[in-house]
Amino acid sequence: MKRTIIVDAYNAIHQVPGLRRHLEKSLEEARETLIRRCGAWLAARRDVGSFRLVFDGDSSLPRPDVHMVHGVQTVYTKSGESADERIVAMVKDAMAPSACLVVTADREVAAGAEAHGAVVMPPRAFFEDGAADSTQSGRGCADGSDKPELTSAAAKSINDQLKKEWGL
Repeated sequence: MKRTIIVDAYNAIHQVPGLRRHLEKSLEEARETLIRRCGAWLAARRDVGSFRLVFDGDSSLPRPDVHMVHGVQTVYTKSGESADERIVAMVKDAMAPSACLVVTADREVAAGAEAHGAVVMPPRAFFEDGAADSTQSGRGCADGSDKPELTSAAAKSINDQLKKEWGL
């Protein structure tokens, strides 16, 4: 069964220094960087069925609530609904909640997702320790930073660790 990755998007942006630094320019820049990184990571994977970034939204803004960017589903909640509530509901409503990986540092979201059977991983572990640190051939990381390219040995180690955690 393929995994569903659900990211508490603003939580990730604020928790991961490599994403947070883009806030200095703008929130939009930080969102776009997150979407690009996740899209590049997803493109290299065959074991993930869907990748969702859930943002707190504002229904007064003229953008769709859900759309696809780089293969990543971006979800903006309506006014009055939090991303936290939407994430827990996504896990609860999933056909296989145990196939969901929720990326958040929010304890309430983590507890709610785990109560329905999801695996939870902190954003720094997911984005900085390599799980979603993706590179584009010869051009460094997808976020444009100068970090060294992920070696095949490091990628294998990360994949092995995730397989163990996911029981694969």
